[in-house]
Amino acid sequence: MIRRGDGLGAPFSTCQPRALNAAGIRVPDFWCRFRLATALCSSAWPSLWPSHARCSRDWPLIAAFLSHMVASDSDLPSRSITRPPGAGSSRQNRPFLKLGVAFVAGLLALVASEAFCRLFLPVSGSIRFEQDVEELRGIGLSRLASVFENDSELFWRFAPNQTLAAGGPFFGVISNDAGLREDHHVPLETPENEFRVLFLGDSCTFGYGLDHAQSFVQNSEDRLRQRLERPVECLNAGVPGYSLFQGWQLYETRARGYQPEVVVLCFGWNDMVSWDARSDLEHLELARSAQPNSILRWSRLCQMAWQAAARLDEGNRPARPRLLPREFRALLDQFRQGVQAHDAQLLVLVWGFRFQVAERPFERTAWQNELYEFAQQSSVPLIDLVTEFQQLANDHGVEAVFLDEGHGTQLANARVGELLSEVLARFAGSSDVEQARSPGTKKPVTMTE
Repeated sequence: MIRRGDGLGAPFSTCQPRALNAAGIRVPDFWCRFRLATALCSSAWPSLWPSHARCSRDWPLIAAFLSHMVASDSDLPSRSITRPPGAGSSRQNRPFLKLGVAFVAGLLALVASEAFCRLFLPVSGSIRFEQDVEELRGIGLSRLASVFENDSELFWRFAPNQTLAAGGPFFGVISNDAGLREDHHVPLETPENEFRVLFLGDSCTFGYGLDHAQSFVQNSEDRLRQRLERPVECLNAGVPGYSLFQGWQLYETRARGYQPEVVVLCFGWNDMVSWDARSDLEHLELARSAQPNSILRWSRLCQMAWQAAARLDEGNRPARPRLLPREFRALLDQFRQGVQAHDAQLLVLVWGFRFQVAERPFERTAWQNELYEFAQQSSVPLIDLVTEFQQLANDHGVEAVFLDEGHGTQLANARVGELLSEVLARFAGSSDVEQARSPGTKKPVTMTE
């Protein structure tokens, strides 16, 4: 057996446990063993095994043998060396170190991805918003698309304080600070004795092809001020492309805060348009599911990931109207209940189309029929503009009534404003108003799709 210190020289003496303890140096066992093996291999082994002193090929075997030998507890008195706390556990800590490095690397990758998304990848809007913008650009109305902004509940809305120069069907005042087509700020609180009417609708209500002052909403306000001995405010909340569903969402989320006494509805055109296989109601649920929870909503990366996941289930279903007639009717009932719950009254308009004036006077769309039936069953006042436009065309010609297939001219809007002012004046004077206009005496015919 090899005796400690015999012929080994200085290298070995420096790693003897007694010498280390006498010097006050405390080292772990593995370091002492490593120094011992090094000393043996460098100075002692030629004198111990002279026959192998010149066999360099045996170096690895001898070194391994000596290292294994000096590592045995019987040969190295580890009791004389105090092990520091935690010594010898570096290998056990390596998995935790690797996990820490992986965590930091992943965190840095997420931060870099978030920064990239914010700088170069803007969040896309809802599918309905993108469909509307694409359609507007396809028919040459890019200027109108530029004043729209995405909305999680309404799909799209007017950006505040927008105007457009002349040159197209949308010009002049587009929106005020609240997104209404008004040339002034309208406070939510109704001034004392003011008669306030809220108009919800699509591009016909907005005033397609007309200046703000020429729309039937402004016409109604001007005439009512002449009729009534009190202030009047008619709010134009018409938005091009809106369906009845969007009108309901606008009323519930914002417009009812204006505390109108009367709410006027004019829908039924965009509702029958088919954009894809989902209804507007389904698209709202899709838009909501595409939003991460409140904790992650600040992250642009999470928003894009949620939107991508929500759009995976497009399916191959056939296209359908944005609102089926039965869905349209259900929303009308919902509107009536919501308006009455806020101590207001409801008035509906049945807008007419060119084909009903020039070609098929007794034909009605399924959505128009739902309006007629709703007004009759719910005792809600209704103005049938189909018959009014027919009479106006008889007097002035079809071209004097329509700008295109459905949008009314300045003459048509003036006539609608005149009719509305007569009916609304009775609303302002009494809380019990009979139905203003009834559908034609001849039974309407549902238009086949």
